[in-house]
Amino acid sequence: MQTVVTISVTGGGVTRSATLTVNPDAPASTSVASVAVSPSSVSGGTAASGSVTLTAAAPAGGMAVALSCDNAAASVPASVTVAAGATSAAFSVATTAVSTSTPATITASAGGASKTTVLTVAPQAQGATLAVTATGRSGERVTSSPAGINVSVGSTGSASFSVGTAITLSVTNGRDAADRIRLEGWQHDARTRQAARQAGITLTTELVDGNEVEAVVGYVVKTHSDLLIVGIHRHSSLLSGLWNHTAHDLSQRVASDIMGVH
Repeated sequence: MQTVVTISVTGGGVTRSATLTVNPDAPASTSVASVAVSPSSVSGGTAASGSVTLTAAAPAGGMAVALSCDNAAASVPASVTVAAGATSAAFSVATTAVSTSTPATITASAGGASKTTVLTVAPQAQGATLAVTATGRSGERVTSSPAGINVSVGSTGSASFSVGTAITLSVTNGRDAADRIRLEGWQHDARTRQAARQAGITLTTELVDGNEVEAVVGYVVKTHSDLLIVGIHRHSSLLSGLWNHTAHDLSQRVASDIMGVH
């Protein structure tokens, strides 16, 4: 509402007056009040949700808000439109895999104002794949706890587990297929597998049931292996004698070269 003010000046018996019209403040223009992402941290390759909020309802025809991101680890659409009469709008944030925790600053601009928020893109949790080939009596199955492996004799199956997971393999007849496999150090195994892939080598793990000599000999023959690597650990004198006997039997039965690793 306009306000009219009369200003008068008197001097020497004379009075002069003038009027001043005071207009109301011009309405403030609508701009960006805030921008946010949820969650504030995600693993690379996982999407996040973003939203922009205006200082007032968007005018007729809606209001476009420009979006940008300063890091390629996260990407946003070029803009998002807040519908007429609304005060906010949502958008999606895509991310890519990273090797280290990476902050990405997202900026929203409209109405002469800019607001920012930060999304942290974290490396994906490391995992390892366990592959099992079951051999032995027909009709048996090898399963794992936690679940993932479920392989019938004569076939191969695999499953991914987080590094550090303890896995128990069992056969349907109630025996432990392997006393216990603990994935401590599988982080290093994952690096070894990656290095092997880069060199064009594929690493697999197989569970073979039976007498240690017969099972190893059969596997070497089946796979046409050129080199058999045997792990040699320190045990009691009795166990050492038994293991030396096994190694000796393998050397007599296997045609390929044998390497002992302590």
